[in-house]
Amino acid sequence: MALLGGFPTFGADREDAKLTVSLIVRALDDVPVWAVQRAAGLFLKNLQKTRWNPERAPTAPQIRTEAKLIMLDVEVELHRLDQVLNAEIVDSETTEDERKAAVAHWNQLTTELGLSNVITERTDDEIAHERAEQLRANDAVERRGAWERERAGLPPRRTLIHDREPAE
Repeated sequence: MALLGGFPTFGADREDAKLTVSLIVRALDDVPVWAVQRAAGLFLKNLQKTRWNPERAPTAPQIRTEAKLIMLDVEVELHRLDQVLNAEIVDSETTEDERKAAVAHWNQLTTELGLSNVITERTDDEIAHERAEQLRANDAVERRGAWERERAGLPPRRTLIHDREPAE
């Protein structure tokens, strides 16, 4: 009533006001009073999250939506508490074989996920491929430098490595 009283009624008589309040109460019958009161306060201060035309009193669905948004954090916390309270109780006594099986399963999972703590060394082929790529990149830089020196009219740079052929 306090929320609706803050807006012009545009000629609504006492019976229309009672009917409007009755419809709003019916729409909010499953919403806690504290959430409805907080929603009403937000509408009066124009701080609500629900879209609404402030020239008119909020409708029952708009008040309900705002109250449900206010309740969302509480409902999330209630859900979490419900999960804890309804959790399945597991016997924590395990045999040595069960413990070993669990550890083996964990090791298998971490290996499959690539999270194992095993240090692997690169193969000779991987090292050779990396070296070839480095040589190719160095040759490309040297060719570019030689071309730039030639364009600038400078003599070729002397290199320490004369016996290897540039990679293609």
